Amino acid sequence: MDVSYQRSPNRSYMILSGYESGESYEEEMLRQNAVTLLLSFYMVEIDQGVQVWYDITRLRSIRDIVKQEGVTYENLYMFLNSIATAFSLLSQYLISQQNIVIDPDTVYFDRETPPNVRLCYCPLKHDEYQEQLQNFMSFFMEEVDHKKEQITRLVYSLYEMCQDPVSLDELVDAVRREMPKNTIQEPVLEEIKPEMFTPSEERMISEYSQRQPDPEPDQEPAVIPKKPVNRWDQVSFIHKIKNFFIEKFPVLSKAEKKKQKKEEDEGNRAHDFTQDFVFDPDTELLTKTAFMRPDENGTGDNGFQGVLVYDGKGTENNHYIKTDSFRIGSQEGENEAVLHSKVVSRHHAMITRTGHDFFLEDLNSTNGTYLNGTLLPYHDRVKLSKMDQIVFADVAYHII
Repeated sequence: MDVSYQRSPNRSYMILSGYESGESYEEEMLRQNAVTLLLSFYMVEIDQGVQVWYDITRLRSIRDIVKQEGVTYENLYMFLNSIATAFSLLSQYLISQQNIVIDPDTVYFDRETPPNVRLCYCPLKHDEYQEQLQNFMSFFMEEVDHKKEQITRLVYSLYEMCQDPVSLDELVDAVRREMPKNTIQEPVLEEIKPEMFTPSEERMISEYSQRQPDPEPDQEPAVIPKKPVNRWDQVSFIHKIKNFFIEKFPVLSKAEKKKQKKEEDEGNRAHDFTQDFVFDPDTELLTKTAFMRPDENGTGDNGFQGVLVYDGKGTENNHYIKTDSFRIGSQEGENEAVLHSKVVSRHHAMITRTGHDFFLEDLNSTNGTYLNGTLLPYHDRVKLSKMDQIVFADVAYHII
């Protein structure tokens, strides 16, 4: 079973590909009803099996939460207790936990109210439940900060429990005994209210579809740049006027060339760029010379200084990328770069640094992350090049 992701301007999808496990009462029932505790989905037959498309718009996976916040007592309790409580509610529909995929990439939580869990019902062939639990806990063993002895010891203890048949309730009790009582947060799960669920053509996003699904009535409309903002590649109206006078008056042409050569020499000394670029005069970047100067250790082999330079006239700031995991979003205290636009998600994107290379990935943001005008699918980790343009919803930067 393979996992991939697709993104449209208004929706984000997780796609599981494999072979159908066979017709069952559960699958037939879920085709007719939308169950709030499960990710809504539809199935598409392909030449080599079946694809199941899950709507994960405005949700965060366990992997994303751990990547943002680390492995903590609170998160472990929230993950395990929410899943266990959801299982008990799903029993109303006789849905077996054997058909729910427990994995860091298939269990999601609502962005605004994290205890609200969304599970993945999988009609494809997949690992047995006990093996899923073992792999689930091995993920936390890899991600836990081993410098924190108590939480590390708890994670290893939970993994050992999963080597034998064990229930989620037993794992929850083990975590509850170890964590401070005042930090326990019970999941807020809505009572299951089934409603008719028949996927329409508007929801069928595939390579053959031409229409995109409309946003939900209560959802804020996505604010997406209508075209790439390649400010440094476009000749502005001011430049056109300047060029006109230069052509008519040769004296101005000589003075302009002398000025350009002086600025170019100063720029090369200050920035050590390996390629030329032209900015519009109305951009504020020309006043950032001191900010953009390389640090004492110099730049990397590819010329990166590790700076996000704001490409606009609003209230956003430039940002140094000083950590190996650099988070971008609107939530104060949880991101290294805090953006103030109303359409930037709380946890919007992340830039990771490996050696001298920088990589960008979207964190399933509501309004998307664009790299040089291309909308990034969720979980795509793309290598950055110097002077790449990055647009977080409607906030444009470029990286140097």
